[in-house]
Order: sequence, then structure tokens, then C-alpha cells
Amino acid sequence: MKIRTAIVDDNSFLIHAVKEKLSFFEDIQVRLTATNGKDLLEKLEQNSRIDLSLWI
Repeated sequence: MKIRTAIVDDNSFLIHAVKEKLSFFEDIQVRLTATNGKDLLEKLEQNSRIDLSLWI
């Protein structure tokens, strides 16, 4: 079973770097990214199947 993950940070470069590093792990799937908490909540309304959120 894959861990469905969301990444939240206001720095898009950092989001991309973390997403790239997590891609090496087969058990982790980055389902969505957000630039702030409000953005994350809006995206979670459409896709609430997230197991883990990383706030960087």
C-alpha cells in the first residue's frame, strides 16, 4: 500500500526538491502540492484521500 502524501510550502523550488527526493521511495506517492494552508484545504475538498501531509 502506498502512502498518499501532500507537500505544503510557499517555496515552489523546495516543493519540487522534496517531491523529487520522495520519488525514490516506491511506497510514497505525492498526490498533491500546495503553497499554503488555504490552498491545501481547497485541494483536500476535491481529493481527501491523503495519508500524510508534509509542512516544510
